[in-house]
Amino acid sequence: MFFKPFTLPKEPAFQDYSVNILEMGALADGKNDIKPVIDMAMQKVSESGGGHILVPAGEYYCDGPIHFRSNVDLHLEKGAIIRFSNEYKKYLPVVFTRIEGIRCYNYSPLIYGIDLENVAVTGEGILDGNAFAWWDMMHAYMDKTGGVPGKELGEMVKKGVPVEERVFGTPEDALRPYFLQFVRCKNVWIEGVRFIHSPFWTVAPVFCENVIVRGISHKTEKRIGKHISNNTDTVNMDSCKNCLIEDVVVESSCDDNICVKSGRDQDGLETNVPTKNVLVQNCHFTNGGGVVVVGSETSGGIQNVCFRNITGIDCIRGIDVKGAIGRGNVIEDIDFENITIGRCRAGILVGFNRSHNGETDEIPIIRNISLENVSVEQSNVGAKFVGLPDFPVRNLHIKNVRVAGKDVGKIEYVEGLAIDNFHLETSEPVDVTLLGGHVIE
Repeated sequence: MFFKPFTLPKEPAFQDYSVNILEMGALADGKNDIKPVIDMAMQKVSESGGGHILVPAGEYYCDGPIHFRSNVDLHLEKGAIIRFSNEYKKYLPVVFTRIEGIRCYNYSPLIYGIDLENVAVTGEGILDGNAFAWWDMMHAYMDKTGGVPGKELGEMVKKGVPVEERVFGTPEDALRPYFLQFVRCKNVWIEGVRFIHSPFWTVAPVFCENVIVRGISHKTEKRIGKHISNNTDTVNMDSCKNCLIEDVVVESSCDDNICVKSGRDQDGLETNVPTKNVLVQNCHFTNGGGVVVVGSETSGGIQNVCFRNITGIDCIRGIDVKGAIGRGNVIEDIDFENITIGRCRAGILVGFNRSHNGETDEIPIIRNISLENVSVEQSNVGAKFVGLPDFPVRNLHIKNVRVAGKDVGKIEYVEGLAIDNFHLETSEPVDVTLLGGHVIE
């Protein structure tokens, strides 16, 4: 309805050159460190003009992060599994990153690249983040302080501390690394691999252009023994342009499944890099936070996004467009098509549905949102479309939408509401046009 088709990104082309890590001395015994071999292979392939690093079937142990170079495809063959070290010091020195929308320096992601072109992680193998120590680090911080990690980073932004001085990377800071992050890269391709036991956000490109995430799967349980995970979103596109996400399967993600973001609060407003042109399609999600999510980090703006042909069940929220006071900028031209949500706590949320302690007074504009052929089979909260008196949700189009919920929800401060076949199913019939009483024609 509002989404405009764009030229989809293509897989980067790699020359027909490859190195096999077993032939370079790696041992597939799950004990001996393959990081030196991966580093050598990365250098050799890159200096040869590009190609593939082949990881044959077997179990491998990587005692630290994999840092990419341009024109390299890391290819895990079926039966290959790389398990990463969870010793904090192995992920030092710190690298430039963006933690939940704020620029800083922190532990290196397990797989990382910056200012590169033509990079890929492909195949049918498994990447195991072995993240239990990282989760324990987070909970030790929470037990000690009563808060969540990252507060100090937000305070630095408020005080005007330059990015170069926002340096973390200690257990006391408890800022976990992402699993896979490419920063300021062009032509990124991630396909087929399976991610398990993620430390934090799993696939998290930032400031990238032409990104493909296809056919990956993810499983990070909420609890394994005494270890409790959190915030292990499957895919977060953060200030990226021209992105295709398709055929993703999530068995368990201890936060949102697919989310588009663009920076947080003052730091995101200063950076001002939008997420633009994103197509998400043909995915299935189980046991997560939001099935498909926009925000709440929106300070760079989010434009022209389509979610279509998606199913989700046993997630906290179904469709969630999170406008947060303090984030600012514009969320616009977002389509949701052919989406079926099974059991969830909240079916559809669009607008300002929760409180936020924003670091600025900026309020995002939310406009041009379309929901078509959407079904929520079972929820506690059916549907909430909630603007603010001076910042209504503008141009909300609802067509062929059915939501079953114990609580019918709310429509409040919406300007330009168009309804064509919208059914809310509760114990009593509901006239959806009377939910809030603040619909602006």
